[in-house]
Amino acid sequence: MSRWSEQFHTHPFQASWMNLSTGAATVALQDDSDLATAEELARLRKLVSHLSTVLISTDADLAAMDALGAMNQNANAAAGEVQAFKDNGNPSHLKNANAQADALATHIYRFSQGAVPDGSEDVVAAADSLRKYVAQWHEQATGHLEALRGQVSGIEDRAGAADHAIDKLGERLTAIEGQFQTQLSGFVQTFTTAESSRAERHDNWQAAQQVKADEAFATTAAKYAKGLDVLGDYQDQAGKVLGTVVNTSQAGAYATYANEEKVSANSYRRLALWLMAVAALVLFLPELWHIAQAVGTYTVDWQKALYRLPFSLVLFAPAVYLAKESTRHRNNEVLNRRRQHILTTIEPYLALLDKQKAEEVKTEVAKSLFTDGVIATADRDEDTGNVLAQLANLATTLMKKKT
Repeated sequence: MSRWSEQFHTHPFQASWMNLSTGAATVALQDDSDLATAEELARLRKLVSHLSTVLISTDADLAAMDALGAMNQNANAAAGEVQAFKDNGNPSHLKNANAQADALATHIYRFSQGAVPDGSEDVVAAADSLRKYVAQWHEQATGHLEALRGQVSGIEDRAGAADHAIDKLGERLTAIEGQFQTQLSGFVQTFTTAESSRAERHDNWQAAQQVKADEAFATTAAKYAKGLDVLGDYQDQAGKVLGTVVNTSQAGAYATYANEEKVSANSYRRLALWLMAVAALVLFLPELWHIAQAVGTYTVDWQKALYRLPFSLVLFAPAVYLAKESTRHRNNEVLNRRRQHILTTIEPYLALLDKQKAEEVKTEVAKSLFTDGVIATADRDEDTGNVLAQLANLATTLMKKKT
């Protein structure tokens, strides 16, 4: 044996090729496989048988040994796809196996250097694969046909039973339709009668409720009017009470003002009298002292008395001012007493008059009260001016007498 033959027979390709050939020969189709899967398997077996014939016809001494590596790789991949199809039955593995077998055929043709084998065995292998598939298909088709005949027979029986049931259903529908028409007619008559009675009762009830509502509204309106009258009376009474309280409060305030003015007037009067007495003593006390010492021989020295006159005027001026202030406070006391009296006694008088006349009297009284306050203020300003004028006139007169 030459080294080329030994290299070919001992190469790992031999084991891969054996796996592919055995696997393709032992693949069995499932019962539900389609024609395309059977064609894929038949083509793979035909190609594997053809390549086996090519390899047998090839002279190893004349072969291209460099193709063995690629041949081993493709044979191993195709064997793996066949085994995967055996495991899960996915037809795509047979397609991949045919693709790998095509690549393997290319390398084997290059390896065999154009050796041409007899193709009868290839045809036999493909025909045998298709025969097995056709036999299985015929057996399966026969079983399916028998099952279909049994189902058709069952369907015919069921169709007969369904026709009989439909006839009975038609009869029952006819009977139900008659009963429905009778019941519907009775229902319509009953409903019409009941609706007429209900409408009559509703109209009577609505009329009665309308009468009750009118009576209740009239009663409520009367009570509301009476309540308004009572509230009006309460309002009038509250107004009177409020007016009385306000007048009483204001009268009390005026009484307080009058008392304060009385105290101020008395104080100013006492101060004025005290200052006038002191001024008179300053002016005449020395003369009275000399008269007391020289009774009968003393004559009044008017010149010295005039010298003491300015000192007396210093005391007479505030005395006169205090006397004026006492008079003004006394007038304010009288005015506040009069206001107090008016506010205290006006309500019984206004109660005897009508509302319009009472409002007019209230307006006039208010005007008189506020006008009195303005006049009193004007009088105070005028009194202040008169005091200053009197003091100026008194000083002028004294200066003329001195001259």
